Amino acid sequence: MLFEVEDLHVSCPATVSRCGM
Repeated sequence: MLFEVEDLHVSCPATVSRCGM
């Protein structure tokens, strides 16, 4: 999920911890 790390940050900036982390 290294390539989606930047995608999730833009897709769910408020839920970044729930989206990727």
